[in-house]
Amino acid sequence: MRGGAPAPSGDDVDGAAARLSFRERTLAKPQSTIPVHALDDQRVHLAPPHHGRLAQGRLKTLCGKLAVTALPLFSPAGGNRCKACFARVDVDGFVKLGA
Repeated sequence: MRGGAPAPSGDDVDGAAARLSFRERTLAKPQSTIPVHALDDQRVHLAPPHHGRLAQGRLKTLCGKLAVTALPLFSPAGGNRCKACFARVDVDGFVKLGA
């Protein structure tokens, strides 16, 4: 094999690493989110923390809307939140793996 990990032997295939999905093996930490306002919507949405894309007007929220402005981190405490975005994150604000 060239430039990669050695091929797994017969007993390594049954190990814990073989049961993990590709995404679980490649991501070192869960993806965080930032609160944003979406175009033509006053609710608080969540988006990946790509501030460059936000400044360029190309950042999409977790529910697929176009994000227009970032909000302070304490904004999600308000009552007017996007249910679709907040259903895809855990209590700490990280994107769930199955979502």
